Amino acid sequence: MTGLPGPLSDPDAEAAAALVHACVTVLGWEFSYRGLPLTGDDAVHLVSGDPYAELMTVCRRFDTVTCPYGLGRLAEARLTRRGAVVPSFRTGLDSVTFLVLPDTGYRAARDRVTVASGDGGWIIPPPGAGRRWHISPLTDTATARPLTGGQILHEVLGHAR
Repeated sequence: MTGLPGPLSDPDAEAAAALVHACVTVLGWEFSYRGLPLTGDDAVHLVSGDPYAELMTVCRRFDTVTCPYGLGRLAEARLTRRGAVVPSFRTGLDSVTFLVLPDTGYRAARDRVTVASGDGGWIIPPPGAGRRWHISPLTDTATARPLTGGQILHEVLGHAR
Protein backbone atom coordinates (compact mmCIF):
# COMPACT_ATOMS: atom_id res chain seq x y z
CA MET A 1 0.00 0.00 0.00
CA THR A 2 1.53 3.29 -1.01
CA GLY A 3 2.60 5.68 1.69
CA LEU A 4 2.92 3.05 4.41
CA PRO A 5 6.27 2.52 6.11
CA GLY A 6 8.31 -0.49 5.08
CA PRO A 7 8.62 -3.42 7.48
CA LEU A 8 11.52 -2.01 9.46
CA SER A 9 11.59 1.62 8.40
CA ASP A 10 10.87 4.53 10.71
CA PRO A 11 7.45 6.03 10.02
CA ASP A 12 7.03 9.66 9.12
CA ALA A 13 3.86 11.50 10.11
CA GLU A 14 2.21 11.04 6.71
CA ALA A 15 2.94 7.30 6.58
CA ALA A 16 1.82 6.81 10.19
CA ALA A 17 -1.44 8.65 9.47
CA ALA A 18 -2.03 6.53 6.34
CA LEU A 19 -1.44 3.34 8.32
CA VAL A 20 -3.80 4.32 11.14
CA HIS A 21 -6.42 5.48 8.63
CA ALA A 22 -6.26 2.09 6.88
CA CYS A 23 -6.46 0.24 10.21
CA VAL A 24 -9.62 2.19 11.05
CA THR A 25 -11.35 2.15 7.65
CA VAL A 26 -10.26 -1.20 6.21
CA LEU A 27 -9.68 -3.32 9.32
CA GLY A 28 -12.27 -1.71 11.58
CA TRP A 29 -9.85 -1.25 14.47
CA GLU A 30 -10.73 1.03 17.36
CA PHE A 31 -8.01 3.05 19.05
CA SER A 32 -7.46 4.69 22.41
CA TYR A 33 -4.68 6.89 23.73
CA ARG A 34 -3.72 7.05 27.40
CA GLY A 35 -6.94 5.28 28.30
CA LEU A 36 -9.23 7.59 26.31
CA PRO A 37 -11.17 6.24 23.32
CA LEU A 38 -10.53 7.99 20.02
CA THR A 39 -12.59 8.38 16.90
CA GLY A 40 -10.84 7.23 13.74
CA ASP A 41 -10.27 10.85 12.72
CA ASP A 42 -8.82 11.66 16.15
CA ALA A 43 -6.41 8.71 15.92
CA VAL A 44 -5.25 9.79 12.46
CA HIS A 45 -4.83 13.39 13.63
CA LEU A 46 -2.84 12.31 16.68
CA VAL A 47 -0.27 10.28 14.71
CA SER A 48 -0.08 13.03 12.08
CA GLY A 49 1.49 15.16 14.80
CA ASP A 50 3.40 12.36 16.52
CA PRO A 51 4.07 9.22 14.42
CA TYR A 52 5.45 7.48 17.53
CA ALA A 53 2.30 7.99 19.62
CA GLU A 54 1.43 4.73 21.32
CA LEU A 55 -2.14 4.14 20.24
CA MET A 56 -3.75 1.07 21.74
CA THR A 57 -6.27 -1.17 20.03
CA VAL A 58 -8.51 -3.82 21.52
CA CYS A 59 -8.23 -7.42 20.31
CA ARG A 60 -11.81 -7.84 19.11
CA ARG A 61 -11.07 -8.51 15.45
CA PHE A 62 -8.01 -10.68 16.09
CA ASP A 63 -5.98 -12.36 18.82
CA THR A 64 -2.31 -11.66 19.29
CA VAL A 65 0.42 -14.13 20.09
CA THR A 66 3.60 -12.45 21.37
CA CYS A 67 6.92 -14.18 21.94
CA PRO A 68 10.53 -13.17 22.55
CA TYR A 69 12.32 -11.86 19.47
CA GLY A 70 14.50 -14.93 18.80
CA LEU A 71 11.58 -17.34 19.11
CA GLY A 72 9.44 -15.07 16.94
CA ARG A 73 12.08 -14.88 14.21
CA LEU A 74 12.33 -18.68 14.24
CA ALA A 75 8.54 -18.90 13.93
CA GLU A 76 8.58 -16.39 11.05
CA ALA A 77 11.16 -18.50 9.20
CA ARG A 78 9.14 -21.67 9.71
CA LEU A 79 5.94 -19.97 8.56
CA THR A 80 7.73 -18.72 5.44
CA ARG A 81 8.93 -22.26 4.62
CA ARG A 82 5.31 -23.43 4.89
CA GLY A 83 4.13 -20.61 2.63
CA ALA A 84 1.98 -19.21 5.46
CA VAL A 85 1.43 -15.46 5.59
CA VAL A 86 0.66 -14.41 9.16
CA PRO A 87 0.59 -10.68 9.95
CA SER A 88 3.29 -9.86 12.49
CA PHE A 89 5.12 -6.91 13.94
CA ARG A 90 8.34 -6.49 15.84
CA THR A 91 8.96 -4.37 18.88
CA GLY A 92 12.62 -3.56 18.39
CA LEU A 93 14.68 -6.63 19.22
CA ASP A 94 12.44 -7.50 22.17
CA SER A 95 9.46 -9.35 20.74
CA VAL A 96 7.44 -10.48 17.75
CA THR A 97 3.64 -10.31 17.80
CA PHE A 98 1.47 -12.33 15.42
CA LEU A 99 -2.18 -11.61 14.57
CA VAL A 100 -4.47 -14.64 14.28
CA LEU A 101 -8.21 -15.23 14.07
CA PRO A 102 -10.22 -14.17 17.12
CA ASP A 103 -10.56 -16.79 19.87
CA THR A 104 -7.76 -18.98 18.43
CA GLY A 105 -4.62 -17.48 19.99
CA TYR A 106 -4.89 -19.72 23.04
CA ARG A 107 -3.85 -22.63 20.83
CA ALA A 108 -0.34 -21.16 20.60
CA ALA A 109 0.06 -20.59 24.35
CA ARG A 110 3.27 -22.01 25.85
CA ASP A 111 6.26 -20.89 27.90
CA ARG A 112 7.48 -17.39 26.96
CA VAL A 113 4.39 -16.79 24.79
CA THR A 114 1.59 -14.41 25.76
CA VAL A 115 -1.84 -14.21 24.17
CA ALA A 116 -4.19 -11.21 24.05
CA SER A 117 -7.80 -11.79 23.09
CA GLY A 118 -11.18 -10.10 23.11
CA ASP A 119 -12.28 -7.05 25.08
CA GLY A 120 -9.64 -7.68 27.76
CA GLY A 121 -6.79 -7.84 25.25
CA TRP A 122 -5.13 -4.55 24.35
CA ILE A 123 -2.00 -4.04 22.28
CA ILE A 124 0.07 -1.18 20.91
CA PRO A 125 0.53 -1.95 17.19
CA PRO A 126 2.71 -0.09 14.69
CA PRO A 127 3.36 2.74 14.11
CA GLY A 128 3.92 3.07 17.90
CA ALA A 129 7.45 3.72 19.11
CA GLY A 130 9.81 0.91 18.12
CA ARG A 131 7.11 -1.17 16.44
CA ARG A 132 7.31 -2.13 12.77
CA TRP A 133 5.19 -4.46 10.66
CA HIS A 134 7.07 -7.46 9.32
CA ILE A 135 3.94 -8.66 7.53
CA SER A 136 1.17 -6.08 7.43
CA PRO A 137 -2.47 -6.96 8.16
CA LEU A 138 -3.18 -5.06 4.92
CA THR A 139 -2.43 -6.33 1.44
CA ASP A 140 -0.72 -4.23 -1.23
CA THR A 141 -4.18 -3.49 -2.63
CA ALA A 142 -5.35 -1.98 0.69
CA THR A 143 -7.61 -4.86 1.67
CA ALA A 144 -7.57 -6.88 4.86
CA ARG A 145 -5.12 -9.77 4.79
CA PRO A 146 -6.94 -13.00 5.73
CA LEU A 147 -6.02 -14.23 9.20
CA THR A 148 -5.26 -17.81 10.07
CA GLY A 149 -6.00 -19.70 13.28
CA GLY A 150 -3.58 -19.92 16.19
CA GLN A 151 -3.03 -23.62 15.51
CA ILE A 152 -0.35 -22.86 12.92
CA LEU A 153 1.65 -20.92 15.53
CA HIS A 154 1.21 -23.80 17.95
CA GLU A 155 2.76 -26.06 15.34
CA VAL A 156 5.74 -23.83 14.48
CA LEU A 157 6.40 -22.77 18.07
CA GLY A 158 6.00 -26.33 19.32
CA HIS A 159 9.19 -27.34 17.56
CA ALA A 160 11.23 -24.44 18.93
CA ARG A 161 13.62 -25.11 21.75
